[in-house]
Amino acid sequence: MHEKIKIEIADDHTLFVNGLVSLLTKYPEIEVVIVAENGKALHDKLETIQPDILLLDLEMPVMDGYETAAMLKKNYPDIKIIILSNHDSHEIIMNLFKMGARGFLFKNINIDELIENIKSVMLTGYCFNHKVSKEMLSELLDKEIIKPVFNNKAKFDEIDIQIIIHSCHDFTLQEIADKVNKSLATVKKRKEKIYADLNVTGLGGLVLWALSNKIIGFQKQKVEN
Repeated sequence: MHEKIKIEIADDHTLFVNGLVSLLTKYPEIEVVIVAENGKALHDKLETIQPDILLLDLEMPVMDGYETAAMLKKNYPDIKIIILSNHDSHEIIMNLFKMGARGFLFKNINIDELIENIKSVMLTGYCFNHKVSKEMLSELLDKEIIKPVFNNKAKFDEIDIQIIIHSCHDFTLQEIADKVNKSLATVKKRKEKIYADLNVTGLGGLVLWALSNKIIGFQKQKVEN
């Protein structure tokens, strides 16, 4: 990604938005191009510029996040929507992805994680927080509600596969090193190369790839302790 990622924000909480814009502008790869207090104001501003990613609040006056997502899916489907919300209902999350959302994150996410997730959406199409469980991701994939894009030309040996599996099950680098009988430095280097080969930026992308390629699953496969 050599060009700046153009970001728009739709949220009616002025203090939160001002702080978010201040943090985002510290990253040279990010450009905030639109700030709107609701979906109607956003729609009006989209007539002159169309960003890459929308950071969208759900509860706004005039036109809320749900209506805004529906409007964008119909009129601006190329804009990738990341929901920033404290809601964690399974039904809400599933419906938002059906409506075209590409990511779901909590508002208390730290800025480095937010940047990582923005990049994940640009690279693979999606990003998720820990409330979007592996089971829910599996359901989204099985029903083809989400269709992530990866570098599937990447080749991995058995050690790499084991590192991927254990990483997806939240083992630490040291625990993984013990399990695969390799040094901590070797596991760290291999894991960094796995991320680079798949073109993913974090664990969420790795989990999504592993689920998509049936490397991990539920009830079908368990990792040995």
